[in-house]
Amino acid sequence: MAHDMHHDECPEQFHGCWQAKTRTDASALLKAITDFDFIVTYIIAYSLLSHMTGLTVKLQKKTNDIYKAFAMVSEVKTTYRNIRTNFRAHFDAMYDLAVEMAEKVGIVATAPKTTGRQLDRANAPAVDPKEYYQVNVAVPFLDHIISELDGQFSGLTMRVSKLLGLVPSVIQESQITAQQLNDLVDLYKDDLPSPQLFFAEFQRWKIKVKAGIITADLCAASLKACDPDDFPNLYILLKIAATLPVTSCECERSISTMRRLNNYMRCTMGESRLSSLALMHIKYDMPVDLDEIVNLFQDLHPRKMQLTSLLYE
Repeated sequence: MAHDMHHDECPEQFHGCWQAKTRTDASALLKAITDFDFIVTYIIAYSLLSHMTGLTVKLQKKTNDIYKAFAMVSEVKTTYRNIRTNFRAHFDAMYDLAVEMAEKVGIVATAPKTTGRQLDRANAPAVDPKEYYQVNVAVPFLDHIISELDGQFSGLTMRVSKLLGLVPSVIQESQITAQQLNDLVDLYKDDLPSPQLFFAEFQRWKIKVKAGIITADLCAASLKACDPDDFPNLYILLKIAATLPVTSCECERSISTMRRLNNYMRCTMGESRLSSLALMHIKYDMPVDLDEIVNLFQDLHPRKMQLTSLLYE
C-alpha cells in the first residue's frame, strides 16, 4: 500500500491518522506512476523534449537576437530530423532505460491490451512491447514535435528574420542574396517610401560597411548609424527589425505585471501614475540614481525653498 511506504520515518503522532480517501488516492497514484506504460512514456517525453531546453530559455529572454534565435531553431529542427532518420538506435536507448527503471520497482515490461477495434488509442500491430511503444508512442510524438516546430517557425517567419541581414556585422560574416532582398521588399513594400530605390541604397550601404565606415552588431546600433535622409528605405527596415519581437513573452510579462498592480486597492490611480509604477516594477533591476531624480524633480518644480534638510545646515 502507498500509505505504508516510509512508515518508519513518519513521526508517531501521524501513525494511524490516514483517512480512507487519502489512502485510496495514495494507492491510485502509486499504481499510476509505477505502471510500465507511464514509465516508458515519461522516458520518451523526457528524452525527446530535452533537446529544446536551451531553445526555450533563449526565446524567453528579454534581450534577444532574432538572427541567433532562429539559427538555434534551425539547429534544433535539424537535430530532430536526424533523430527521425535513425530513430531505431535512439529508441533502443530510451526503452532500455525505461526497462531498467521498471525493474527497480518490480514491474515487467508489458504492452496494453488491444482489441480489434480501438477507439481511444492507436492500435498499430506490434510483436512485442518494445515495438508497440515505438510505433504507437515514440514515433507519433516525435513527428508531432517536428510538425509543431515547422508550424510555429514557418517560412514567413524565417523570411522576416532575414531583416537582420541588413546589420553590418551580419553583412561582414555572410552574404545576403538577391532573392532574400526581393522577399524583404515584397513583404514590406507598403511600409517603404520608395521600394524601387532600396537596391541602390543597399549597394551604397554595403560599400560603407565593407570600408569600415559603419560598424554595428545590433539592430539598434545599426538604426542609429543609418541616416534616414540618405537611406530612407533601409532606415524603415532597420526600425522594423529593431522592434520585431522573437516571442510574446515580454508583452505577457507586462500583462502579468498590470494584473498584479491594477487591483481593487489601486482602482482610483491615474493612468500616468499606474504606467510609472508598472515601469518601476518591470524594470526593477535597473540601477536608479536618487540624487539625479531629486535634481530632476527640483528642476521641474522650482520653489523658493530649496530641497535641503531643515535639521542640518
